[in-house]
Amino acid sequence: MRLKFGWGAQQSSQLDKFLRVEYGSVSLTDPSGHLVFSDAWDKSDTSGWSAYVATQLTRNGTSFIDGLSTSRVKLFGALSNPNPGTDAVYNLTMDWELGSAVNDGLDAYLKGLIVQTTNRPIIVHNFNAP
Repeated sequence: MRLKFGWGAQQSSQLDKFLRVEYGSVSLTDPSGHLVFSDAWDKSDTSGWSAYVATQLTRNGTSFIDGLSTSRVKLFGALSNPNPGTDAVYNLTMDWELGSAVNDGLDAYLKGLIVQTTNRPIIVHNFNAP
């Protein structure tokens, strides 16, 4: 399993600022509640982000402008479910924050949470007959 997330902006200087102020954490627990993956990054660590790529940005889904984007990928590895005919429920928790306000050329975003999800279920179904 992999989790990919990213950010887009009109200008590279706007992406540069975003990378200087964003930080977060992500974790995954197995069906028994045991931690199987955990990672955190802070504002001083811009490693793990892709090179900037040309992209189309939109605010409303109908009009587009040229911009740039960058992304980060977290690899959790293979999730298993050894029990035929059942679901194994893993739980994803993620907090992603801005340490100060940023502007992407379309909108301004205040300091604070960008994404917060707690115990988001990731279901692994074993399709083999019991």
